[in-house]
Amino acid sequence: MVVSRDKAIQALKNAFPAHSAAIEREYADSGYFRSICADFYACSRALTYWNKIISSGNIDRSEEYRDLLREIEQEVLSWLEARMDHLGSKGDGAGETES
Repeated sequence: MVVSRDKAIQALKNAFPAHSAAIEREYADSGYFRSICADFYACSRALTYWNKIISSGNIDRSEEYRDLLREIEQEVLSWLEARMDHLGSKGDGAGETES
């Protein structure tokens, strides 16, 4: 699935507003992070879709996407924390908490 840059970044910024600057920076610098962003956006869209379709058979599908979204969220946070630690260890102040 091809995801526009703006949609992918905005979805993550909405989920993690305190990390907006780091999300922008990592999206620009890392192909892997761009892939995580696309996965997050696609999964959140799929979850929204399955949540709208009401039937007992869709509950399992919604739960699968909810669990997957949690995993991707954790991956995003782990990536951002690792990058902030890495940048902070360079002594340039980039590892400071964003506000």
